[in-house]
Amino acid sequence: MKRIKSKRRTISIIGFVVLVTLIVLSYSSLAAEDKINLSFKGVDLRDAFRALADVAGMNVITDSTVKGRVTVNLKDISFIKSIELLTMTNGLGYRVVGNTILIGNPESLRESFDKKVTEVFKLENANPEEVKNSLSILLREDSLKIDNRTKSIIVTAYEDEMDQIKKVIKELDKPNKQVVIEARIEDISRDKLDNMGIDWSFATGTTSNGSSIIWDNNDNEQVKKPNQFEIGNIGIEYQSVLAALNENGDSVTLANPHLATVDGKEAIINIGQEIPVIRETKDDDEVTREVEFRTVGTILKLTPRVNDGAVTLSINQEVSEVNSYVENMPVINTKNVTTNIMVEDGKTIAIGGLISDKQIEKLSKVPLLGDMPILGKIFSKRRVDNEKRELVIFITPKIIDTEKDNSNELWGEDIKPFRYEVKKADTFWSIAKLFKVSFAKIMVYNNIDSPEKLEVGQGLLIPVPKNRYYRLKASDSINNIAKKYDVSIDDLKRINGLEVFQSKEDAELVLPVAVEEVDK
Repeated sequence: MKRIKSKRRTISIIGFVVLVTLIVLSYSSLAAEDKINLSFKGVDLRDAFRALADVAGMNVITDSTVKGRVTVNLKDISFIKSIELLTMTNGLGYRVVGNTILIGNPESLRESFDKKVTEVFKLENANPEEVKNSLSILLREDSLKIDNRTKSIIVTAYEDEMDQIKKVIKELDKPNKQVVIEARIEDISRDKLDNMGIDWSFATGTTSNGSSIIWDNNDNEQVKKPNQFEIGNIGIEYQSVLAALNENGDSVTLANPHLATVDGKEAIINIGQEIPVIRETKDDDEVTREVEFRTVGTILKLTPRVNDGAVTLSINQEVSEVNSYVENMPVINTKNVTTNIMVEDGKTIAIGGLISDKQIEKLSKVPLLGDMPILGKIFSKRRVDNEKRELVIFITPKIIDTEKDNSNELWGEDIKPFRYEVKKADTFWSIAKLFKVSFAKIMVYNNIDSPEKLEVGQGLLIPVPKNRYYRLKASDSINNIAKKYDVSIDDLKRINGLEVFQSKEDAELVLPVAVEEVDK
């Protein structure tokens, strides 16, 4: 049996030699780019490369990584293409040097023959350490160096890789989008909400502890007003509802902060007070007391993630209050809400359902008589009522697209800046709504990074398009202009700082809409 096997192996080797010889005789004058037909079955990989090199009249050198057997049928294929296919399918690389082909480990060949270059990239926005971590997926650790002094990253890579690396760094160094968050925290009479038929629990999403999340889900953009959410089947502009509740004393605005953060960074709203809490520790017979301060009130933590015109908000809300005291130690009640929700840019959501019982002192009195000194007490009555109160937080995220707002549209020839003087109760949002201009554009135009509280009398430049300037004629009246362009008279006066309208020929009036050509 052994002799038979040996004889078969010998025949197989002889057969391969004959095959190679026939190939060489058939293609002795073959050029590297000419087409060939070859068939290998169970042939040693090194012998296959030698056969191909012989066909093309070239030398071949293989390293120790070239091993194994190959079965392949090559028809109407060039010599170089056949080398590429054989090396690629076996995890090898090759280089052509003159009339010699080197075949072996791809990385070893790359290090020996490919040129490396080093470039320094100065980062404008990204953190160098974060960029390095991202690039380490593509490059070896020793190919990346950081210069924190100049906020640069030094990259050493093969020349043919550098273009791709430049593209990656450019993407990583894009400025993070800013998100401005408007939060309005209201303490509302639950009884009054019940009387009005308002129930947060209609919402399509709720948190684990029963708190409701409400958002505007009306898809009819032409009908829907800004800052609106659905209650039952009735659309209500929530700011109007809150204004009415505030006016009647049924709602108290605890805070209305506006804060800016960047994509992926946490923003914190802290409304409360620090109260001392004594912590005791015992060591044998000795008692040590330490005073710690604990925030009691409302803490709202918001982390925005920007994606395609929407903001995913990670919300953590904590509401705490001192319920009682035991041996001068405060007993603190705490409620938490944690949720994630996607909100369209500029839309409003509300978190409700955090209900508590409070004792409210109310004063009722006979008109006029109840205000009389001394005798007024006879015509007045004080009583303490138990009232259910609900804490509702309205959140409106707005995306600031710096790239878009620095575009030619904002700074081009079609813009004529208008100076507006800030008035009482003005915010960036209310001014933007008044002029029908993006609040983000107003911030960028005035080089303002954060929507801090505006001061009365402060001047703001509004990027007003030229086609919104109305040229007055002697016969004009503010009533006619407002009616023609469907604009509120009060808005026209407020925009242009007018107390009394006087038509001065050729003077200009700014409108929140485009004017007709004849009125420019």
